[in-house]
Amino acid sequence: MEFRKRRLERVEAEKKAEKAREETEARKKACDEARSRAAGLAAGGRMARYDANGERRFLTDEEIASEITNARKQADMLCK
Repeated sequence: MEFRKRRLERVEAEKKAEKAREETEARKKACDEARSRAAGLAAGGRMARYDANGERRFLTDEEIASEITNARKQADMLCK
């Protein structure tokens, strides 16, 4: 009985460790993507979005600055 109990506990501990490892990897990937996005936005250049009509609209300098700020906040939040 004790052997079965220890074996069950070991299997559960391994599952928890694997789940924690997967969560850590997912957070690292999200952090890397957020940092890349922030760096890409900060690199400069014109940015465009598609509006409701499907037409491309270039963002103003204020909109670009807002996008950069939001991307940096997201990167900071994900990279804790």
